Order: sequence, then C-alpha cells, then structure tokens
Amino acid sequence: MHRQALIVGGGIGGLCAAICLRLTGWDVQVFEQAPEITEIGAGLQISPNGVKILEHIGVMERLEPAVFEPEAIEIRMGVSGRPILYLPMKGVAAQRWGARYLQVHRADLITALSARLDALQPGAMQTGCPVRGYAPCKDGAEVILANGRRIQADLVIGADGIHSRIRHQMLGPDAPRFTGNYAWRALVPAAQLGALAPPPSGCIWAGPKKHAVTTYVRGGALVNFVGIVEQRTWREESWSR
Repeated sequence: MHRQALIVGGGIGGLCAAICLRLTGWDVQVFEQAPEITEIGAGLQISPNGVKILEHIGVMERLEPAVFEPEAIEIRMGVSGRPILYLPMKGVAAQRWGARYLQVHRADLITALSARLDALQPGAMQTGCPVRGYAPCKDGAEVILANGRRIQADLVIGADGIHSRIRHQMLGPDAPRFTGNYAWRALVPAAQLGALAPPPSGCIWAGPKKHAVTTYVRGGALVNFVGIVEQRTWREESWSR
C-alpha cells in the first residue's frame, strides 16, 4: 500500500517536502489556506547547494526561464558606491561547487515547484483549505480542516509558516523575536532605472546602522531592493507592512 502524507502549507518548504515524498513513493496532499497562489514575496538568492537540490528533484527545468545568474557577489560603500569586495560567481560557482549561484523571484520558484508537484501527482495541492489543527489516530495522524472535515494519513507535516497552527498545537505558543532591524522591500522594472540600475551582481551597499541589498530577478527584468535599517522598537511581524 502507498504511504500517505498530509502537508499543511503550500510555500517553498511544503511544496519541496511534497515533491520529495512523492519521488520516494508517497501519496501526498498539500493544504494551502490562500484561495489562490499569488505573487507574494520578493527576491531570493539560491546558493549552489540549493540549486543542486532543485535539479535533483526536477524543478530547475521549469524555473530556468525566470532565473538570473549574477556576475558576482560584492560589497560597496552605500553613499559613494566604492567597491570593497568582489567575488566572481558566474561560471566560477559551477566550476567550484558543481552548480550555479542564482537569483529568482519567490513567486517564480513557487510556480515551478507547484508545476513539478502537479506533474508528479495531479491535484495534490488544494488551495482555499485552511487547517484548524491535527490529532493523533491509531495508524498515524489526521488533519482537521477549518470546515470540520477530518482527513487521516500516515504522516502530517506542518509547513505553515511563522504563525503555524501545527507547531502552536504541538509545542505551545511562540512569537517572533525582533532582531533590531527593519527590512524595506521593493521590486522595480530594470528598464525604468536607466543609469541608476545597480550592477548585475548580488550587491550589498554598506552604511552606518543600515545597509541595502540589490539583486536581479525574473531573468534580469526586475531589480529587487532590500533596505535594512536598525531600529529599537517594532509593532508587528508582517511581510506586507
């Protein structure tokens, strides 16, 4: 008989878990509370070890059109732009570590993971499916959906993020810890920046009590900007404030 796994959360972690389990013979179901998969998030940097995993589980073929391979990782002074450190990456990473160093939009990675899972097991992910909790049962565990429906399986995985209902039920209440830094994120079409476009690298712009990071995503069409500023207080944890 096929073993069955229920995965709560259709983000990067949940989809990767589902793909890996399916490749080793499991039947999987992914429950995602969002009514549809939308363009949430911004730029990600994927190091060579991460790229190797995506290649191994068959995701890179679908992700390839959206990736950007930067020339280097570098650090510059934030005000003057004066170079401080330059580490070549394009061509070098693959030669040294066996895979490329890439930049990608989170939404494009989610799309590629979703497509790969659907090819392996059509209809494995269900959107608009909030989960209320889980419960142990005789032969494994069951997921309790918000509508009261209960679904049993051999294994339940909580991959539902920082506000995880599964983790809260299993380990008790938890709260994010403020690092003393605020991150301000933006995505801008590269064509609109003209001479102000940053270098084709993963670039850190260093300054006193603040720094910025610029990368390219969506094949180089978008510039991803993250500005990180030290602050003493904060109001709430959120990706959208």
